[in-house]
Amino acid sequence: MCEAHRARESRRTELTETQGDYYAFLPQFVDPERGTVIGQILLLGVLFALMAICTDGLYALLGSAVGQWLNKSRLIQRWQRAITGCIYILLGVTTAVSGAEKK
Repeated sequence: MCEAHRARESRRTELTETQGDYYAFLPQFVDPERGTVIGQILLLGVLFALMAICTDGLYALLGSAVGQWLNKSRLIQRWQRAITGCIYILLGVTTAVSGAEKK
């Protein structure tokens, strides 16, 4: 996936995700004496979405750059496989040892 595609995916995700924090966080900044409440909430919501799109886009671009850099090194790839294998083995052992609880 190219960087532009990742950035587009990030923006699409940000625009279509439910913004639960919006309803809990932004109303505390609304002042009825400074204009319509609906207008203030819409303005704050748009600003919040724009900031979220920017930060998510930066994370996507940074992650892409770091991923490409990591994939260039054969040593890092070997270490990744070894660490991932150990994690899967530990998860399997943990599952086998813990067993299912009987009621």
